[in-house]
Amino acid sequence: MHSGRLVRRDWQSGSWNRFIGTATARGIESMSVSALKQTLEIEGLDSLGLDADQQRYLSILGNAQGPVRLTVMASKLRLDPATVSRSIEDKLSTAT
Repeated sequence: MHSGRLVRRDWQSGSWNRFIGTATARGIESMSVSALKQTLEIEGLDSLGLDADQQRYLSILGNAQGPVRLTVMASKLRLDPATVSRSIEDKLSTAT
């Protein structure tokens, strides 16, 4: 089930507190599928728990004709290469 993977990945990525904070702020005491979907939407995450930058990163890779260098990826994402490496690649590589 995707939600189990999402919970594990968010716990590992350090965003668990933000995720729970959003649910708590909305008065959600237990995490139902409906509450999970609402919280994902508020946080700007897709059903796999990916944010917009991660989604764009994977889209660029999927449309590429071959490997994409870090500097090229950073340019396409309009982010610093260190940010791409640390905030996107590291999180995607540790997701289960």
